[in-house]
Amino acid sequence: MNMQKLSAVAIIALQEALTYAYWYKSELKSFLLRVLSDNLIVSRLDWNTSKRDTVIELVRYLEKQHNGTEELLHLCNAICELTDFSHLLKEENGVQKAQNAKRAIEQLRTLITPRQEEIEKEKIRKKNRVESEKQKQEFKNTKQILEDIRQKFLELSNDKSDPQKRGYELEPIMNKLFELEDLNPKSSFKTTGEQIDGAFVLENTHYLFEAKWHSKPIEKIELVSFADKVKGKLKTTLGLFLSINGFSQDSLTAFQQRQEPSVILMDGADLMAVLDQRISLSKLISRKKEIASTKGKIFANIQEILSSK
Repeated sequence: MNMQKLSAVAIIALQEALTYAYWYKSELKSFLLRVLSDNLIVSRLDWNTSKRDTVIELVRYLEKQHNGTEELLHLCNAICELTDFSHLLKEENGVQKAQNAKRAIEQLRTLITPRQEEIEKEKIRKKNRVESEKQKQEFKNTKQILEDIRQKFLELSNDKSDPQKRGYELEPIMNKLFELEDLNPKSSFKTTGEQIDGAFVLENTHYLFEAKWHSKPIEKIELVSFADKVKGKLKTTLGLFLSINGFSQDSLTAFQQRQEPSVILMDGADLMAVLDQRISLSKLISRKKEIASTKGKIFANIQEILSSK
């Protein structure tokens, strides 16, 4: 940050505060050695002159340095932190000496406080600008990643030569989407002989995930099989079943009648809405879960989802 130099009044106030804060040169020297970033500065000063002249020499030297304003402000802050003047009270006319020091430091504090507040505000503004740029870049990167995934998905959709390959490619596509939205995805795994395509976490809810790219809509038997896998886990676990070509009406009707359904459904139209950036995957799943909870529908189509955003 490009700092404005201290005003002449502030410079004089600093010199007064340093002069009165310590009666002995040795105490002032010890203070400067603790505060200044470069102790060699202290050794360069002429300590054989009066304390005031030494202070003036120090301040003039710092003013000429490339980081002089920053160092001077640091020095101001350090001396303004002094609130105990007992070291002066024990000297001859100690009460007067302590009053002089307190008055000088208070004068400096009055001049420096607004300056420090403005510096802090500028730091906050700079931080906000950096954060805003970071968010813009992340948004840009996210859009590009989604476009890349979309192109991959469209290529697979148009490739009819190897249906099995399309099914295999669907899982990594979804994992990329889960990763993109920080859903803590877990790739396919086996448990007690069951094959699970994946898992993720959204809004503190754990989901098991299954993806199918069959040429025909999914039938009831596959929904029941997946629901049983979910049922074998904790009660708070839900399931997300993605079928690119949807679900047969018979399977939806029969599966809907099951007690306490713990699975929500997603089809290719849902996925395209995410890839077309009309809705985020997290929002889509949350909205489906909400509709399943309030209306008892395990499959809400994308038109219903978008119209209720």
